[in-house]
Amino acid sequence: MPIAIPLFLWQISAQQYILLPSLILVLSHFCLFVSHGMLISF
Repeated sequence: MPIAIPLFLWQISAQQYILLPSLILVLSHFCLFVSHGMLISF
C-alpha cells in the first residue's frame, strides 16, 4: 500500500515531463504559424 503513492506521483511527474516539451513545441509552432499568417495578410 505505501508503494502505490510514490508510483502514482512518479507516473504524474513522468507524464508532466512528457507533456511539457510537446506543449512547448505546439505553442512555438502555433506562434510561428500566427506570425507567418500575419506576414501574409500584411
